[in-house]
Amino acid sequence: MTVTSAAQTMVRLLTPPGMGAIAVIRVTGPQAPAIVRSAFRPVSGETDLSGDPQRLWYGRLFDGNEPIDEVLVAGCTVRGGGIEAVDISSHGGMRVVARILLALERCGAVVRPMNEDDSDAPSWPAAGRIEREADWALARARTRRAVEFLANQRADLPGHLEEIARQAASNPAAAAEALRRLADGWQVARFLVDGAQIAILGPPNAGKSTLTNRLVGRDAVLASALAGTTRDWTSHETAIEGVPISVIDTAGLGMPDVSDSLGAEAARRGLGRSATADVHVLVLDRSEPPAGEFLDRVVRDLSSVRLLVAINKADLPLAWSPTCLARLRPSAVMTLSALRGDGMERLRQAVISALGLTGMQDRQPSFFTVRQARLASELLAGCPRSAEELVRGIEGIAG
Repeated sequence: MTVTSAAQTMVRLLTPPGMGAIAVIRVTGPQAPAIVRSAFRPVSGETDLSGDPQRLWYGRLFDGNEPIDEVLVAGCTVRGGGIEAVDISSHGGMRVVARILLALERCGAVVRPMNEDDSDAPSWPAAGRIEREADWALARARTRRAVEFLANQRADLPGHLEEIARQAASNPAAAAEALRRLADGWQVARFLVDGAQIAILGPPNAGKSTLTNRLVGRDAVLASALAGTTRDWTSHETAIEGVPISVIDTAGLGMPDVSDSLGAEAARRGLGRSATADVHVLVLDRSEPPAGEFLDRVVRDLSSVRLLVAINKADLPLAWSPTCLARLRPSAVMTLSALRGDGMERLRQAVISALGLTGMQDRQPSFFTVRQARLASELLAGCPRSAEELVRGIEGIAG
């Protein structure tokens, strides 16, 4: 919905529904405490959301007289000292979150998405914009490693930027190089903060769904020895070394059979969905030689992406020479058995390497938002004409 008045009370969903066990919903505006209080019933006592900002309230959220979910509620201080924001922590299921948003809307709030431009919105006490951005990102963090990384940046990045600004006064070239390292690091850090997507591709019956289940760690996909079991792409959440990962399982890619228009459409949709994936894992059956036409199609469609080749079914005899993969120029080729689990650790390490995360130090200062990286890149591209201009630019990043 469009916000037409600054006096309106707005609701923002800080965590994507269905992406974790907990969802965080923020209600902001002068009437935020009153609106939440009208839908919230604590397990005991009265709720004073305009009082102590360190107090957590446990109870149930209602839509009229109908209970929706058990929640934790907390008031957040704004920089002026008053409380004009309330955070609601609920279960993360999509239907639960939708019901809560609807209930708050019925109480008079306006629902709208939250983005990085809202980092100045009321929040927990923060000394500057970097800390507020870290708070916003922490609310969406999907793994413990991501939480620890962001907590480190909240504590260390502002001071690191201050050091670079002081260095700029006497050695602008060294300061610019330090800033460039931070900007370059964002390309890797973003996977830890926002997650990465892995697309599982390959011909029918290569074992893609079995491999997906191995990566996810559960039977998320129906797997069968019958070719063509997967008829559309599906996405499943997991983590590799603390990096949030969305695994996209796709229908089999073959030379389309004109008699199977459904299979051809499923393959087309799978390629379309996987086009923006960060890593592509091509799964091949070592007991069935891949057709040259198929490999040519892979080269045509995936020539410019990170590509890993998993030669699956290591429990079966090899029926072809891996030298035919030379035309693919993959980042890594590995033999594994998705059925037995052989070689899975090497595949996980290959994924981390393809993302550039091998050896990443989570305590190393790093940019963690698009805004930070963009401002640094723009500053460096502009070739600051003086140390003072460079210092002002760094101070602008720090906020």
